[in-house]
Amino acid sequence: MYDYERNQSLAEQRAREVKVSLYLILFLFSALCLILLLVYLFYREAHQRQQKKQQEIQMLSERFRNIQQAYIRQSRQYELLQQGLDVREGISSDNVRKIQTEAQQHLEELERETLLLRNILSKHIPASEEDQDLTERDIVVLFKAMAHRELNGKKPTKREWRELTKTYKSHLPQLYSLMQMGQLSEQETYTCILLSIGFSNSDLVTLLSVTPQAVNNAKAHANKKLFNENSASTLADNLKKVRQILV
Repeated sequence: MYDYERNQSLAEQRAREVKVSLYLILFLFSALCLILLLVYLFYREAHQRQQKKQQEIQMLSERFRNIQQAYIRQSRQYELLQQGLDVREGISSDNVRKIQTEAQQHLEELERETLLLRNILSKHIPASEEDQDLTERDIVVLFKAMAHRELNGKKPTKREWRELTKTYKSHLPQLYSLMQMGQLSEQETYTCILLSIGFSNSDLVTLLSVTPQAVNNAKAHANKKLFNENSASTLADNLKKVRQILV
């Protein structure tokens, strides 16, 4: 009788322990599910915020690129007016001044809008590095050496191209963002990066291991995508003007 009661007591105790263990496991499982749900909701919200921010940057960059195209076209028109309008026959001096004034006012309006968009973009895109000039970075110096054939004909590797792109992006993030907006090919992107740093056409031929015609084609395509101009010769000047405004 004693053994029976003792065994029954032990059985009841084990049953209670099992029940407590099950409750504990259920509690821990529920807590884990809740934590995972909160983590999922947090990251989903963060991802949505990031997507929204990227969309805003994309819209601003597209608008900035369009303003840049208009600014460059207006700058060229104003330069032509300054150089040759006053010697055209049949145009009075008053009309010359009026046309020049209107062109100057339009140019100033574009400059103000460009600066406004630049300030807005600077809040979304990190500012460029200023601790060391871009042309003095080790990777740029290496590319210069390869372009001048100082390394026994060595050509840039994929890793070195990635390093150059990364360095360029860290120094000129806004200009690099505009290049991305233009949906440039890899070769067109490299062409724009090298030109804006100061490399010549012959340097591009050497570094890209392509023909001069291929370089001209890449320049023309990039110029069309970024500045809506059907010319290879003006790409370097266009990039220079944009860089002067951004820096």
